[in-house]
Amino acid sequence: MIISSNNKLGPGASGFRGHDTTGESIGEQNLKMLSRLQNVAGNVARDMEMPKAAGLKHVKINWKKMQQEEEKTTEIERENRILLEKMRRIYKKPGNNQGNGGR
Repeated sequence: MIISSNNKLGPGASGFRGHDTTGESIGEQNLKMLSRLQNVAGNVARDMEMPKAAGLKHVKINWKKMQQEEEKTTEIERENRILLEKMRRIYKKPGNNQGNGGR
């Protein structure tokens, strides 16, 4: 709040003015503001639409992630084959008692 030297409120200090400096009434100002708000609302709705790039196949599919998953699966399968072969060798060792795992 702005207070002048004679302790009265300065111009526009209360935040309320009956008329704008352009000579428009409050009703005219309100209509203009309402019109501007409606235009803003239209822009917000437009911003909420799906981006054009989202419709492109190469953007939708994450090729790098798919490749990494495939490589991981291949590595797991390879390690499983190695473990299975080790289990076969242990099982086929002489002296293995077929049911108790050589214990």
